[in-house]
Amino acid sequence: MEMFGQTITASYQNEAFGIWGHFNTTSGDVSFLETKARLGLTGTDAESRLTRYLKPVREVLNTRSMDFNQLLQRDLDDHRVALELVPYLMCGRTTGPAFFPPVVAALLPFNGVEPLEHFPQRSDIEKHQDPVWGHCKGYAHGEAFQFEQLVAADGSSHHLKLGRLKWNEERTQLVVLDGQHRAMALLAIFRTMNNLWDGQGEKYKHFYEGRVQDELRGMSVVERVALANIELPVTLLWFPQTPGKEPIDHQLAARKLFVDVNKNARTPSPARLLLLDDTHLTAIFTRCVLNEFRNRDTQTLPVAAIEYDHPERDQTSAAKWSAVTTVSIIESCIQRAVFGPAQYISDASSTKSPGRENVAAGGRFMRDTLDVSREIPATVEDHGEAIERDHITDEKFPRMHLPFLQRTLIDTWGGFIVRMLSDVLPFREHGEALKELGQLWSPSDVGRLAKDAIFEGVGMYWTLKDSHEHWQEVNRLRTQTDQPKLPKSDVVRAWEETELRRGEFEAIRAHHYLGSRSDEKIEQSRACYEIFATYACQVGLALAARTLAYRANTPVENVAKFTDDFVSAVNAGLAGGSMSLGRRRFLARDASKPLNLLAKLDTPIAFYFRYLWLELIGSPEARPFLTSHIASSEIDHLIEVGRYTYLVRITDELRRNLKRTNPEWKADKLDKEASKGANTRLRSALKYWFDLPDEQYDSWLNTRISTNPSSEDIDADAERVDSVEADLEDEGAGLDSLSISELLDRDEG
Repeated sequence: MEMFGQTITASYQNEAFGIWGHFNTTSGDVSFLETKARLGLTGTDAESRLTRYLKPVREVLNTRSMDFNQLLQRDLDDHRVALELVPYLMCGRTTGPAFFPPVVAALLPFNGVEPLEHFPQRSDIEKHQDPVWGHCKGYAHGEAFQFEQLVAADGSSHHLKLGRLKWNEERTQLVVLDGQHRAMALLAIFRTMNNLWDGQGEKYKHFYEGRVQDELRGMSVVERVALANIELPVTLLWFPQTPGKEPIDHQLAARKLFVDVNKNARTPSPARLLLLDDTHLTAIFTRCVLNEFRNRDTQTLPVAAIEYDHPERDQTSAAKWSAVTTVSIIESCIQRAVFGPAQYISDASSTKSPGRENVAAGGRFMRDTLDVSREIPATVEDHGEAIERDHITDEKFPRMHLPFLQRTLIDTWGGFIVRMLSDVLPFREHGEALKELGQLWSPSDVGRLAKDAIFEGVGMYWTLKDSHEHWQEVNRLRTQTDQPKLPKSDVVRAWEETELRRGEFEAIRAHHYLGSRSDEKIEQSRACYEIFATYACQVGLALAARTLAYRANTPVENVAKFTDDFVSAVNAGLAGGSMSLGRRRFLARDASKPLNLLAKLDTPIAFYFRYLWLELIGSPEARPFLTSHIASSEIDHLIEVGRYTYLVRITDELRRNLKRTNPEWKADKLDKEASKGANTRLRSALKYWFDLPDEQYDSWLNTRISTNPSSEDIDADAERVDSVEADLEDEGAGLDSLSISELLDRDEG
C-alpha cells in the first residue's frame, strides 16, 4: 500500500468493519461506521475484541488525575446494570426476544491514558488494491487511526458503503457517548465468562461477577453458546478533519455530542450537564474553579469533599457525608460573585432571588467585575462572528478570549471561592478531617470498594447505597413469606463500611472543629455542618464578600488581597468571643441563644445568610482585617440594613406560625406577639454572640423604624417573603412548629 508514493508502514492493533456514512449539518461533520460487537468466548476476531474496548470512561481515564472538563459521561449505575440489564440478557423469557439498541462510541485522541485535543495531521491514502475488498482509498491520522472505504475501479464512490476502521489503543480510545449501561452489561458478562476482570475494571467485579456466575450455573451448554454469540450493534463515530482547516477539538466536540444525544434520553443530572456545557460562561467558569481544587488538591478543600456525582438532582445541601459543598452551590457562588447582577449585590436589604436570570444585567456586571476592557477589544472577530465587547454575556462570548477570562476569574472571584471553601474555618476543618480519614483508612478488598466510593469512584457511592437498599427490601419481603434471608454480598458489606467510616469521620471532624471527640461535641459539630453544608450558608457568605467589595469599589488587582483579609476576618470572628468555643456555633440552630432563626434553608434564604455573615464580620475580632478596604461606618450600615431585613423575615415567619396555632387571634394581636417574639429572640442572640447591649439594640430598632420606608413598603417586604416561600404554611418543622412561649424558652442552658 502506498500513500503519496510512499509505502504505509503504520500498523494498527484493532479494526472494525461495517457500513460507513456522514452526518453533515451546519454545526459540523460527523463520520460514522455501523458495526457490531460480539460477546464471544476469548475470541480474537474483530467483533469480540471490540467488546473488550467498549469500556466506560472511568476505566479509560484515571479519575484521580482527570480534570472536570474530562468528566464526559454521567455516572455509571452498576446496581441498575447488575440488577436489570444483565438478567435481561441472560434470563430466558416467554414474552419474546431481548434486544439492545446500538451503543454509540467516539474515537478520541489519547497519549496513553492522557486525553489530547487533536489527532495527528491527516494524510490521504490513495486508491489501492486490497486483497479482500478490491479497490480502496481513505485517510490516516498517523499511528492513531485510519479509515478506508470501498471504491469503484476509477476511484469513485462504490454503491456498497463498506468501510474499515483501524486504530491503536495507545493513541486512540473508544469512549461511549450513549449506551454505556448497555455496554457495561455486555462487558460484565464477557469478563466473567472469560475471567478477564483485570486492570481498572477489577474493582467493579463485586457488582457483577457473582450475579453472572449465578445465571451461568443455571444455563445449559446450548444456552451458553447462544449467549456467547450475542451481537451488539455499535456506532463508531469520529470528527473528520478537513485538510488546511483549523484542527477540531475532539474532546470538546464529544462533550457537546454527549449532551445532544442525551437530551431526550434519561436526562443526566444538572450537575453533570454543567460539567459538559460549553455554551455558558457560568458552566465554563465553574469547571475552571473546580479544576483549581483538582490541580492543587493538597492546598485546597479535597475534591472528595465536593459532591459532583449525584445521579438524580441537585440539592440545597450535600447529600454525601464526605461532601461539604456541591457543584451547583459552587456555580451559584460564581453566579452571584461574577454575574451579580448589581441589584442583588449593592443593597444588603435585597432578598428576592431572581426567577429567570437577567442575562443582559448579569453581562454588564460580569464585564465590570472581570474588567474585560483590559484585554478584549471593542469588537472581536471570533470564528467568523463579530462580537461587541459591550454585548458579552453568559451566553455570548468570544472563545478566543476564554484564556484571559478564565485567568482573570481565578485571579479574582474564582480564586476567592476556592479560598473560601478551602480556608474558612469550618470548610478547612472538614477538609482536614477527610484527609485524616483517608490516611487512617487501610482497606481490605471489599474496603477498597468503600474507600473508592468516598475518595475516587464517580457515582459509586450511590450505587453502593442503592444495592444495600435493594438487599434490605428483598430480605424484608423474604421475612414476610418465611423465606431465608439473602446473605450479605461484598457490595452490601462495602456500603456498611462506608457508614462505619461515616461515624469515624464525624468524630475526627468534631475534634478538628470543636476540639473533642465526645458524643456531645459530635452532635454539636453535626448540627453546625447541617448549616455550613447548605446552599444558603455558602452562597450567603459569597454574597457578603461581594457586597463588601462592591461597596468598597475594590478594583480587580486588589481582589486577591481583599480575599486574604476577608478569610482572615471570618476566621477571627468565628474564633473570637467570650464563649469557650468562640463563635464556631453561631449559625447552629441548637446553639445557646441561636441567631439562625430561619425555618427553612431553601436557596432564596442565601440573602438572609448574607446578613448573618456580615454580623460576624462586624465583630471586634474580625472588623480590623477589612478596615483597609472599607470604612467601618459602611460595615455598620450594611449590618443595620441587613439586620432589619432579617427581622422582617423572622417576624413574618413567627406570625404565620402564631396564626396557625392561634386561629382565633386578630391581626393586631398577631402582629404584636410576632414582633415581640422576634425582637426578643434577636436581641438575646446578638447580646450572647456579639455582646450587643440591650439599649444599643433598642436604639438601632427605634432608628430603623423611624427612618425606614412607609408601612406600605414594609407590607411589600412581607409580600416578598410570601413569594419566596409560599409553601411555608405546609412546613411542619423549625419555627412553624413552635408556639410563642416555646420560641422564647427554646434556648439551651
